[in-house]
Amino acid sequence: MSKVKLNHATGTINRNTDHRDARDRFAMPDRMHVESVVEGSTVARFSDSRLRQGAAPNELDYVAFMQNGINTYLNSEDWREAAEEAISCEFRPTGTEPTVQQVALLESRDIEFDPRTSLYDRSQVVTKGKAIAGDFLFSEPCSTAALFSTRLTVLDANVIAGFTANGAEQTIVKLLTDFQIQCNTTVAKILAKTANLRKVKATMPIGAPREVAEDLIDILAVNVDTAFGSGLDDFTYMLPISMGPTLDRAAQRAGVEDVSELIGAGIQYHSGPKGLIFMVPNAFAMLSFREQRDGDIWSTHVTRNPAIQGFDIEISGVADVVANAMVRLKIANPADPKEKLQTETVKYPVVTLIELETK
Repeated sequence: MSKVKLNHATGTINRNTDHRDARDRFAMPDRMHVESVVEGSTVARFSDSRLRQGAAPNELDYVAFMQNGINTYLNSEDWREAAEEAISCEFRPTGTEPTVQQVALLESRDIEFDPRTSLYDRSQVVTKGKAIAGDFLFSEPCSTAALFSTRLTVLDANVIAGFTANGAEQTIVKLLTDFQIQCNTTVAKILAKTANLRKVKATMPIGAPREVAEDLIDILAVNVDTAFGSGLDDFTYMLPISMGPTLDRAAQRAGVEDVSELIGAGIQYHSGPKGLIFMVPNAFAMLSFREQRDGDIWSTHVTRNPAIQGFDIEISGVADVVANAMVRLKIANPADPKEKLQTETVKYPVVTLIELETK
């Protein structure tokens, strides 16, 4: 090691003889090559020929692994099966409209609707009618479609220490779990604003977790819409995520894994309006996912964000919420009930909204 010479006149060190010379000082890059992140995305690399390639972890490999893993699962048959198991839905080819759902009623029900003038007496308006068991319902999509979108930002600094396949897989699983709740929240907000809902109110249970869970299940049971099912297992329930730990705790005390096994029905969580529970009948395909030209439902894009020295992985998809059901009522002649020449198409609530109120 060379000695450092001190200039006694100025008290400074002569850098020409510093042992760090040519080691940790900036050197102008003397070569450039291009690396591909994923299809359609490349990054230019500038380096020095004296540095060995591959000596540091490559964030491009990490981003490509993440993007490919997410895209492969979301556009696989496994995801479609999981989606159909979670909530009734359909997957339709690009350029087509949502399939019109037709379901026969299981019971008669009185319906209140916007006033219609009676054909038999123009001075009278009709505000109520009866949907007879055996009549068919047909559904329409809500006025607002659901755009599902999320983004994961991977900084170069996040990968500087390297990564493992298990670590990256854990990140993907957490991302998809949070994304599912985000999608459920989007659907819940659309249902609360634009869908024909059968609305009921109940008191928010209080007490120990077991008591709260049992009371919540009782509330679901007494509000089952028997026009679309005879038990809890004929519906899918969208609950506030804050109720999840309480319900799962009750399920564990009962000796089962989670609340879906406890009540034998599908459970989905949302982080939207607090205290709102949606009961969706399994007889209706409520979500109609739009396929793209290549048959994929979900798009994943990777873009470089130079301002923060990182990559943005974006996921997006679109689905129509088919929750507005209609039914054609036949209005009887007051003078002759057998005569039913007047027919009216009116809204028929399919999804039940239970609003929990605190005392």
